[in-house]
Amino acid sequence: MSYPLPPDVQDFVHEALSRGDYATEEELVSDAVRMLRSMKRRHERLRQDIQEAIDSLDRGEGVKLDLKALEADLEKQWDADGIPE
Repeated sequence: MSYPLPPDVQDFVHEALSRGDYATEEELVSDAVRMLRSMKRRHERLRQDIQEAIDSLDRGEGVKLDLKALEADLEKQWDADGIPE
């Protein structure tokens, strides 16, 4: 298959090839399609999880959330992972 690409995408492909990130354009495109497919699958799973949570709340199954405790837990995780504030 051969498809015309916008100039910015062409530049990205050429840069990736010149850095040695990929051996061929086909390898880069295959990797990009696999990543897109994976991202779409994760997005669909997240959408389903969110819908399940909404349905649970609609049934009155929710629990009260302590936002201060959640914030503290997240800050601890971020500090442990080295994520800047």
